[in-house]
Amino acid sequence: MGRRRLTFELSSDGDGTTFALTHSFDDRTGAASVATGWELCMYGLRALLADEPTPPAERGVARHEELVHEFGLDQPEVMQTDAGWMVRIERQLTCPAVVAWDLWFGKDRVTGEQRNAPAVGEPLTPYVAPDMVIGTMTEVDLHHVFAFDVAPTSGPGDHLRLEFAGRVRRKVSRPHVEVHVRVR
Repeated sequence: MGRRRLTFELSSDGDGTTFALTHSFDDRTGAASVATGWELCMYGLRALLADEPTPPAERGVARHEELVHEFGLDQPEVMQTDAGWMVRIERQLTCPAVVAWDLWFGKDRVTGEQRNAPAVGEPLTPYVAPDMVIGTMTEVDLHHVFAFDVAPTSGPGDHLRLEFAGRVRRKVSRPHVEVHVRVR
């Protein structure tokens, strides 16, 4: 994260005081989280000054998701690379990375124990269908990054295919990504 600046301003407003908060930062991905946090703080401050109960913070995750959409943070970033193009979807989590990591890999359905990420070269299987190989791990950095090559499909059945790589065929002024989902 880069530069941050907080400005608190108080000014007379008739019989009261106006409080203005300005938070400048250059972490676009974190904007929904920062805005949600300040909104919750301001609701709490208003309740405290009015001698009312502090509002519950449980709405924070829902508000975060609303702002993610409002700020356009749910849209992928399309980048041109030496090999073609790449799509990145980056999100600030509403839980610690360790929790998100554990949620992704899930618990063993038989033992109930937390599953670990497979090592590089090992098959990746979903915790809800441990006999189905969806790919082979190509990179693992515990609680930070995992990557895998998708396993080729064989035979009939329902499947979902998301493709996020390719060559630039024409120059576009505004990146646009379409994800096509086909169920067979």
